[in-house]
Amino acid sequence: MAGIWIILLDVSGSMSGSIGDRIARLSKIDTAKSALLKEISSLPDNNVAIVAFNTTATSIFYGRANETSLIQRSLQQLRVGGSTDIAHALRFAKDNYRTFSPVNILDIIGNKLLPLVGKLSALV
Repeated sequence: MAGIWIILLDVSGSMSGSIGDRIARLSKIDTAKSALLKEISSLPDNNVAIVAFNTTATSIFYGRANETSLIQRSLQQLRVGGSTDIAHALRFAKDNYRTFSPVNILDIIGNKLLPLVGKLSALV
C-alpha cells in the first residue's frame, strides 16, 4: 500500500482572529491555508488527505499532492467555528487512513506546521 500525508487543519473559532501589524494584517485561517499550500507544493506526488477539524473532523480533500486547483477549491469553502479537538482529528485520521503505510501527519495551527511523528495507532 502506498504512503500518505495527512494534513490536519485547525478550523476552530480561534482561527477567526488576525495576525500581523496594522499594515499587514492577515486572518489566521488564510495564513494556515497558505502554509498548507506551500507545504503540499514541496511534497512529491504522493497521496494527500486534508482533514479540517474543530469540534468534529472531516476530510475536505483526498487525492494527489499535484492536484493544486482541487485543493485550493476545497480550502475556499472552509468556515471557522467551534472548539479545538485535535484528539478527534487524530482518531478520524486513524479510522479513515489506517491502510496506508507510511503515514505522515502535519498539524497546521495558525501559521505553524507541527509534524506529528510516530505510528498513527500510537498517537491516538
